Amino acid sequence: MKALRIGRYAAVLSVAALALTACGGNGESESSAPAGSESGAPAEVSGTLIGGGASSQESAMTAWTNGVTEVYPDLSVQYDPVGSGAGREGFLAGQYSFAGSDAAMDEEEMASAEEVCGPEGVFHVPSYISPVAVAFNLEGVDEVNMDAETIAQVFTGEITTWNDPAIADQNPDAELPDTDITVVH
Repeated sequence: MKALRIGRYAAVLSVAALALTACGGNGESESSAPAGSESGAPAEVSGTLIGGGASSQESAMTAWTNGVTEVYPDLSVQYDPVGSGAGREGFLAGQYSFAGSDAAMDEEEMASAEEVCGPEGVFHVPSYISPVAVAFNLEGVDEVNMDAETIAQVFTGEITTWNDPAIADQNPDAELPDTDITVVH
């Protein structure tokens, strides 16, 4: 699989799902929602959640923190953008309540997480998409250039074949086939 070069400056965009990892459960059954809570969500939430991980998630974490603390003003959420690997290590060491990462934990990490989280275990929430690179698999073609507008049209289904004029114009030396583009994300 090849990375798609975007424009003349070879900026690289892609979609890599980042996961939020946290410990599950509070030891109470689902039927023990606090009084005054019709949805099962707690009527009041307080305390501090400290997380760390992927710096690419920092803006999203800030927005989510602002949203949840508007509803629960007695809750404090802190996120340290130390990087995906450091966030996972901090989570497994008990430093963080949750971690933002670009990959799910492997079996060894899951075993370590059980020691940190207890019997309720650890859970993953796919929560964030971060543009890093667009990959392509096109036999006989080593390089494809597309600007952001063209990439957007591919992903919205407006451009459906590799030899579409919008792609061909940006790749005058490439022999682009008259085949459908299969978008995978």
